[in-house]
Amino acid sequence: MASSSPLGIPIIVKWLWNLRPKTILDVGCGFGKYGFLCRDVLEICQERYKKSDWKSKVDAVEIFEPFVRTPLHEYLYDNIIIGDAREIDYGNYDLIILGDILEHLEKQEALDLVRMLRTHCTWMIIQTPYGKMKSPAVFGNPAEEHKCGLLPEDFNEYYGQIDINGNIFTILIRGEL
Repeated sequence: MASSSPLGIPIIVKWLWNLRPKTILDVGCGFGKYGFLCRDVLEICQERYKKSDWKSKVDAVEIFEPFVRTPLHEYLYDNIIIGDAREIDYGNYDLIILGDILEHLEKQEALDLVRMLRTHCTWMIIQTPYGKMKSPAVFGNPAEEHKCGLLPEDFNEYYGQIDINGNIFTILIRGEL
C-alpha cells in the first residue's frame, strides 16, 4: 500500500530521536509517513519550524511516480528519485529507512537490497510484515503486490534492535559506514 502499518511508529520515533541522523533516505516513501516523522522529530521538535531553518536532508525513492507528485512530498523531501530501489545509484546516508518495501520483492531480492544498502549508510531501519501477508496491487500500482514474507531471523547476520508489534516487526541494524 502507499502507506504502512502505524504500529512501528513509536519505536521508529524513539530511534530517530536517539540517532539524530543528519541525512536520511526513505526508500519506497509512498504517502510520506517517514518523511513526516523525520521532519517532526529532527526539525520541529528541535524548534526549527520554518523549512528555511531545517538542518537535516531527507531524500526519497519511490517506484510509482503518482504517489509522490504532491505538495506534501515536495515540502517534506529534499530530493525525490523515481525508480526501482534495486537499480538506483545511491549516495551515502546516516540513516536509510525501508518502511514496508521488502515484502514487495522476491525474498532473495529483498535480502540482497538490504545487503547493498548497508554499504551506503550508518544505520538502517526496516519495517515489514511478520511473515507472508497477502496483498494485491492497489491504487493502480502493480509494485504494491506482496511477493515474499520475512521473519526476524532473516536478519540474524546483523546485530540489531528489534520490535515486534502484532503482525509487523521493526528492526534497527548497523550499516557499513
